[in-house]
Amino acid sequence: MHFPTDANLLFDAARKSIEYASKLSEFAELGGWRKAPYWIRKLKSRCHSVGRLFYYGGKNKPQKARAAAEAYLKLARQLSQKLDKNQSEFEAIAERSEKHHKVFENYQYFKGHLDKHIDLVSRRILEGESIPHVEKVFSLFEPYTEWLKRGKAAKRQELGLKIAIAQDQFGFIIANQVMQKLQDKDIAVPITEAMLRIHEIESISFDKNFWTPENYRKLSQLVQVVVMPKKGKRNQQEYEREHSKTFMALRKQHSAIESAINCLEHHGLNRCPDRGLHNFKKYTALGVLACNLHKLGNLLQEKERILSKNKPFKRAA
Repeated sequence: MHFPTDANLLFDAARKSIEYASKLSEFAELGGWRKAPYWIRKLKSRCHSVGRLFYYGGKNKPQKARAAAEAYLKLARQLSQKLDKNQSEFEAIAERSEKHHKVFENYQYFKGHLDKHIDLVSRRILEGESIPHVEKVFSLFEPYTEWLKRGKAAKRQELGLKIAIAQDQFGFIIANQVMQKLQDKDIAVPITEAMLRIHEIESISFDKNFWTPENYRKLSQLVQVVVMPKKGKRNQQEYEREHSKTFMALRKQHSAIESAINCLEHHGLNRCPDRGLHNFKKYTALGVLACNLHKLGNLLQEKERILSKNKPFKRAA
């Protein structure tokens, strides 16, 4: 998955639409798609021209960039019109078998994104409109992908899905949840309830992002000690609660979760090689399992080291 721009996504949609249209035409020996590679080369050239002008520019950059975008959109619209002319033939081909229908479904998906991104590029570049976040797509091949901003200095933004994890006092990850279209505050109570069905929990600690008054109230009814720093200004009672010895001691232990996050990144969760949301969740579970096995192996090695240290040394011959 590459860094998403409207121009790049438009090219992805056009390229895949051409590929699937060519396959459908081969099934029925339809004409008109002999120059499919030419279409792809031409669109790629126009896409790169737009990207170069927007990133590097030069003299008269706005005028040149607008002209390049207009040429790119003109070619994309010509492709869309050409595809529309064959729509009835493609629909007839799709009814022949399950295989043909699957190819047609893929064609429909990318053709829809082709038209959508023609509109988005036109609105953003030619009309200067700011596109609402809800309309944006960050990957045509992994549509569940989200734009993540974690506030890290080295990484201004990332692409993927957030994963929430919970760690016990021994360092093992006992719960995880893939957060598709969810924020931290949305999962605080559900993930706690899920853990309570399996484990006995006396205290639980959260980051500040999980805070809402309703979350704190519900969690206080479920767990004896809830360590959840409040966002914003605190009143006298909240200040005293967050500066109590128990709260501060448990809050200091919370930083241990950072080592678990780093361990997960080193056990495959820095990048998912599998396709689809189902495989993303499966790969996440395998990463958690690998991290726990690593932790267990470290404990067993430490135990063996302590036992061997206490054994008397054999006298040399």
